[in-house]
Amino acid sequence: MNIGLILASTTSYAATEYTQTDSYTIQANRDYLADIPAQNSNGSVNAIIEIPTGSNQKWEVSKQDSSRLHWEFKNGQPRIVKYQAVAHYQKSNQSS
Repeated sequence: MNIGLILASTTSYAATEYTQTDSYTIQANRDYLADIPAQNSNGSVNAIIEIPTGSNQKWEVSKQDSSRLHWEFKNGQPRIVKYQAVAHYQKSNQSS
């Protein structure tokens, strides 16, 4: 998995420096809750995405140190989100 997906952003608030300290922890150079405003002056909002694109790993901001992301554990195992089946729609062009 590319950890950069977790920390990517189109704003200047993305963590530009981070270290994966072990398989389950990422230390960023910013505090996700204190250093990044929820809303920008132009009205756009910032969000922390805890399931990276292309992944089903569930990460979370640490409650003890909000500059850290931890891979969430459930029942003693790293949490993997099981998505519901997605229905595929096909548009049909019917003439009457």
